[in-house]
Amino acid sequence: MARKKMPVNYIDELCTSTSERKQRLGETLKAQYKRWMETLALDDFLEFLETIMANKTEIGVVQFFGKFRAYAFEEYVYRLLKAKIPIENPLDVF
Repeated sequence: MARKKMPVNYIDELCTSTSERKQRLGETLKAQYKRWMETLALDDFLEFLETIMANKTEIGVVQFFGKFRAYAFEEYVYRLLKAKIPIENPLDVF
């Protein structure tokens, strides 16, 4: 079963915010998200997480911030394993 909310949804919420700072942060995170999705490089993913950490007050409440990081980590591990380990019938989580 696919997850109902994914990291890209959190990024979209930032991009569509009425706050210009949140919109800029959303665009930065969108570019970083795209990069680590393509490369699956740990350094790219860590840069993404560090940007989230550095902007946690801008991102919002603790629950939003925590879920955003957790879901991003889950997606990274899922995509990394899917790319590196051939599984005949993988779960469609993301």
